[in-house]
Amino acid sequence: MEKFRQKISWYGYYGGEPKDSTLCWCLTTDRYKKQVEAIRSLSDANLRTKKKKQLPGFTPSGLFAERKAKGLIQHSGYICLDIDGKDNPHITDWQQFIHYVGGKYNFVAYAGLSVSGKGCFLIVPIKHTERHTQHFDSLVAELAPDVVVDRSGRDVSRYRFMSYNADPYINEAAEVYHKYIEPVMAVRREYAGAGDGVQMLYDAVMNSGKNITQDYRDWLTLACSLRHVPGGREMFHDLSTMDARYSREQCDEQFDAVQSGSGITVSSFFWLAKKHGIQIKKY
Repeated sequence: MEKFRQKISWYGYYGGEPKDSTLCWCLTTDRYKKQVEAIRSLSDANLRTKKKKQLPGFTPSGLFAERKAKGLIQHSGYICLDIDGKDNPHITDWQQFIHYVGGKYNFVAYAGLSVSGKGCFLIVPIKHTERHTQHFDSLVAELAPDVVVDRSGRDVSRYRFMSYNADPYINEAAEVYHKYIEPVMAVRREYAGAGDGVQMLYDAVMNSGKNITQDYRDWLTLACSLRHVPGGREMFHDLSTMDARYSREQCDEQFDAVQSGSGITVSSFFWLAKKHGIQIKKY
């Protein structure tokens, strides 16, 4: 396949040193067929995860000196989108789905099963490699009518375990995806009575431009933690705008649905921010 000859990094094991490979080889090799099929036959989810982590892996979006965004040497020109079964319970036949989604969206160059067989991943060529995250956000929004995409794939250094698919979807004439979503300019407000620490942390998160709500559980935790903070509802809205899926109506519904007896306090806001690398000195 001429379409996937770009160099990318391959890793003999999770956490290993990167070695040069090609996207084509990583997508089409059957070297790990027996291991992958053995993993798919396991009924124990924890054991499947353990065995999966013993497989080699690769970074579809580029060649890296180290597996961090700052370690990118050369972008491959592709984005990888993960679609997990746990987020998409309406999909029951994943083999059928990869051909459906590939046929529907002309920018899908490759669609294959994940290691577990209970999910899939899509490979999409993008026009502006320097706008990797903005392209990703646009793709998430465009695919939303059909699937929920795993937001962790937004990272250019996202790692994929080697998989195997006897009948993947391949479109070497896939259109290069040119749409992207410009980053939302952070809106900072003063919330009287919120408390100095909460206000300071809110400012720090907004100024960072980081999305601390990409995981649903984190989004729910944020709503619970701000439920009884003065100005908490609007803080929740502001922080949620960092996510491409933001909807004011859905935010209001989530905030209204939060129960006061959840056991989650405002301290969870500090924990959540710290989880995403944001911490204020006072705390």
